[in-house]
Amino acid sequence: MCSTFLVILVVGLMVVGSLGSSDAQWENFKSKFNKQYASPEEESYRRSIFDKSLKKIAFFQSDSRTATFGITWFADILPEEHLFPLKLPADIERETNPQFKTSVKDLPENFSWISKGAVAPVKNQRNCGSCWAFSTVVVAEGANFLKTGQLERFSEQEILDCNTLDFRCHGGIPLEALHEIHSKGGIMREFDYRPYEAEHGKCEFNKGKVNGTISSAHLLPEKSPEKMKQAIFEHGPISVMVNAGTMEQYHGGILENKHCFSLLLDHAVAVVGWGKENGVEYWIVRNSWGPSWGEYGYARVKLGFDTCGIERVPVYA
Repeated sequence: MCSTFLVILVVGLMVVGSLGSSDAQWENFKSKFNKQYASPEEESYRRSIFDKSLKKIAFFQSDSRTATFGITWFADILPEEHLFPLKLPADIERETNPQFKTSVKDLPENFSWISKGAVAPVKNQRNCGSCWAFSTVVVAEGANFLKTGQLERFSEQEILDCNTLDFRCHGGIPLEALHEIHSKGGIMREFDYRPYEAEHGKCEFNKGKVNGTISSAHLLPEKSPEKMKQAIFEHGPISVMVNAGTMEQYHGGILENKHCFSLLLDHAVAVVGWGKENGVEYWIVRNSWGPSWGEYGYARVKLGFDTCGIERVPVYA
């Protein structure tokens, strides 16, 4: 989810006792997340959304055997205030991409690029719909790691400033951003550019300071989890797009399809591996909402069922 209201998330699970909210819950929420409103009318409006969020959280929690949900910073915000539908341009034809080929025969039951040192610490996109830039950087960093054995920290701010094909703080497509990194000859490290500002600024790309490149970027066939695994294993973390309407209240565990409306893709993340728990396979998803969200900034999403649309637009470099 690309949020225009995102701040550093502190997602510790707050108790949801009943379908209705008490004054104490509301006051605790405002204090915990430092919520302030411009007027009594604004607070009343946000309180009504909060009450509805509690009902939604309670519903999902009562129906879930594998994931936990709770009140987060998003509980007083409507989905349409912070969701940006992401859609591939019509001229990108999946059939024209080279057929994905792999030499991998036997994949492990559990695999993660985190433990191998190919994934940087989780970052926070804050109050900018730049999820696509963060997803792009994870893929570029992983591809560069496989080439050099070194983890470089590439600049999301450079992509946000200099990409000409996307919508900056209002969403974008990682595939296009990866194509642009390739076409302009690479990407700069974050300390060679400017620190992340959570807003679009002047492009200061310097080709002389490029520290990483990608040779290409391609879509994988949709709803092909085995090919996704193979691409992750051979090429590093991949970019995916998901429906994040319930991820905003996610606290931990394995998300299932009943928690999502996977027809609308509105958030870009990266898949950095997979695993299995109690017979349930899952993707390991690196988000860009800070390390306090979810499981230290990560989510586990059920594998093989296109959960939340995660297997619909996978991109590798």
